[in-house]
Amino acid sequence: MRDGYWMKAGHGLAIAVPAAAPTKLVARMLDASIPEHPSEADQRVVKDLARACLDDLGHRLTVAFRLPSDISWVIVDHADMPDIVTPREFGLGVEPQVPLLRIVAGEDLVIDMRKADMPTAPPGDRLLPMSMGLALQQLAISASLGRCSLTVSEMAGLSEGDVLVFDQVIEKPIALVLDGKAVLPGKCMIDHVDDSLRLKLLEPINR
Repeated sequence: MRDGYWMKAGHGLAIAVPAAAPTKLVARMLDASIPEHPSEADQRVVKDLARACLDDLGHRLTVAFRLPSDISWVIVDHADMPDIVTPREFGLGVEPQVPLLRIVAGEDLVIDMRKADMPTAPPGDRLLPMSMGLALQQLAISASLGRCSLTVSEMAGLSEGDVLVFDQVIEKPIALVLDGKAVLPGKCMIDHVDDSLRLKLLEPINR
């Protein structure tokens, strides 16, 4: 920007105001042309109206970018753009190819503003209580009839009619096993029914 000045708010937002912008702003506000050589009184009117318009723009940008309400806009009288990290520029004016003003905002401010304007996600389906989910879980329950230990050669030598002696006493209750790993509280006995075997509980599982 060769002529004009900058309005700056904090370290992340600025407005470039070219020298001809105040007069053009007032001409748009009044929907009238401004004399090429206005009187001193007209110049004061143009200056005051332009100042009010730019102050209003600054306030609107403060709200749009969600800056603190007490932040101050500072006039910087030089052509160089203020130091803004990762600046993003936006043209403002009636003619898109020749913007009347330029708004420069830091990338973080732009991202935060767009995130805030995004619609919130609709609430998802409510999760069932964990107890209900666990209640529907399938479990494999078995009974441990006993164990015995054999060497590889003994195992290889087994034949029809051989007897394996388990460590479980036949009169004692049999322990229940969950998924082949954890021993459940609760005992059972083998019950013969016709050609099948059933496990008859002697103690409750959920005690």
